[in-house]
Amino acid sequence: MKSGISSDHVHVREQYGGGYPANVEGLHHLHCSLYYNYEYYQELGEGAFKNEEPILRLHVSHCLDILRQQLMCTVDVGVLGRVWWNKEDPTPFPDFNTDHKCRNFNAVRQWAFERQVPARVPEDYLESPRDLSIVHDNMP
Repeated sequence: MKSGISSDHVHVREQYGGGYPANVEGLHHLHCSLYYNYEYYQELGEGAFKNEEPILRLHVSHCLDILRQQLMCTVDVGVLGRVWWNKEDPTPFPDFNTDHKCRNFNAVRQWAFERQVPARVPEDYLESPRDLSIVHDNMP
């Protein structure tokens, strides 16, 4: 498939519309960026993330690594010139006011929202793996 999803990936049963449950990567990256606020939420006494501690550690590690991979894979090759600031002692500083061609984030989010897996899925929503050789021994 053009998306990179293969027949080995998890499949929704035909009676529920078929297809492959998937995440929009950019929304996943945004989710992962929220882990930077983890300690803030903990100090407020609010559990921003519902995982138990061992899973939470794996989740945080995964998220930091996926953001690293994304930044390295899609490295922005735009350049930052320098501007002068501080009239009393002129000092060069990077000009972060650069132009970027952005996608419409709200449109992407709306598209994903309209196609998301229902909040409550029936127990038989997903097809079982046809071949256990495609089942990973470790979380990828």
